[in-house]
Parts: sequence; C-alpha cells; structure tokens
Amino acid sequence: RMSSVKFYYAIGESVIFSCDNGLEIRGPKMLKCLKDGKWSSSIPVCVSPDAEAVAAAAGTKATRAAKVEKSF
Repeated sequence: RMSSVKFYYAIGESVIFSCDNGLEIRGPKMLKCLKDGKWSSSIPVCVSPDAEAVAAAAGTKATRAAKVEKSF
C-alpha cells in the first residue's frame, strides 16, 4: 500500500500513513519534512482495538508501525 518510498525526501514534502483493515492509527496521519531535516512528528503506530485492551490488562503494548500510504 505504499505509493512511493524514497531514500531522500525534499524539505516541505509530506507523507501520509495508513493501517491495515481492523487496526486504528495512533499518532499523526501526515508527517512533513522540516527545514532542519527532521520530521514534524514521530511515526504513528497501528493498534488493534481488541489487542490494546488485552495488552493494557497485561501491562504490555500491542502496536505495529503504520505504512506509508502516499507521499507528496
């Protein structure tokens, strides 16, 4: 589901993240490459609503990295 993955991103370029069906995204869906070469925020993660409740009860985390859906 990645439209384009590149080794370098230009300043001002943005990427949009998405999760597989049944998972919810936690964090920003869009990140932007800033002038200092860093991203505007941390990469979001995908969470299963059911697994999150089970993990919370067990004291662990149930997350996966989100996928890059589109870059522009």
